[in-house]
Amino acid sequence: GIDELHGIPIKAIKKSYQEAISEKRTKEMKLYDEPSIHARLDVPNNGLKTCEMAIVGNVVRENIHLHWLDVSKNHVDALGLKTLVDHLRNAPFIRYLNLSNNPLTNNGKDMSGIEDLVLFSRTHSSLCSVKLEKIYPDTPDLRYANM
Repeated sequence: GIDELHGIPIKAIKKSYQEAISEKRTKEMKLYDEPSIHARLDVPNNGLKTCEMAIVGNVVRENIHLHWLDVSKNHVDALGLKTLVDHLRNAPFIRYLNLSNNPLTNNGKDMSGIEDLVLFSRTHSSLCSVKLEKIYPDTPDLRYANM
């Protein structure tokens, strides 16, 4: 068989390739690991509405170390989502959003918040995952929608 390629031993090429793949996998795993408690803002099940979304958005925007935002199980409707997304446009480091169990579409009558979220996800390159489960009673669960 062939022992060298352009003067480089085949064993060295295989080892180098395996190291590169291992390094790539490690980077990918870090990308999708949940951030530490210090990089999270968790406010689930607090009765938050549109007004509070402006406050939450300001907190995220002013604290660039925050990568994870959980506002699940609140009362965030389409207008609340639009308000939050407006504030997140100036938060370049947000990577994960959990918006589950919120009436984000006003029972399917107003998709404007979801539309803003989709547009935001297209331009916000660091956003890895948006969790949308049970966004209103009539929808099937939307498990992790990777953006």
